[in-house]
Amino acid sequence: MDCLVSAGDVTKAMAVIESIDLANVMRKLRLSEGWSEEEAATAERRYRRFLCLHYLDAEFNLVPTLDIDKVWHQHILHTQDYALDCERVFGAFLHHAPGADDSEDTQQHMRDDFEKTGVFYRERFGEEYVESWLTYFLL
Repeated sequence: MDCLVSAGDVTKAMAVIESIDLANVMRKLRLSEGWSEEEAATAERRYRRFLCLHYLDAEFNLVPTLDIDKVWHQHILHTQDYALDCERVFGAFLHHAPGADDSEDTQQHMRDDFEKTGVFYRERFGEEYVESWLTYFLL
């Protein structure tokens, strides 16, 4: 996959994403998940980067890691804030569409999309997204 987004674009996009107030979301997750401050900070950073990827390419089918998915679910549960954040940042509601079924075709499609997400993430942030698709589902 070619890197079509410059580092400057990523920096600008992250500045927009950083304007989202996740204090209540992360407080709730620290309590419900028993996350340390460091674990919560890592999950929050990864979630913000995930949102940044959506911001940079709304058509790309991104698959979150488990920690990102937990933050996303908690963010969605703060319905009014989430809806306002989506409208302000993305111009529309950012829907969460989990896999429709457990068929082998769906699972293979998710593995492929997860690997593509990892490449997209690594190209923009210079870090590994997660060790593997399997790790994502075993955590």
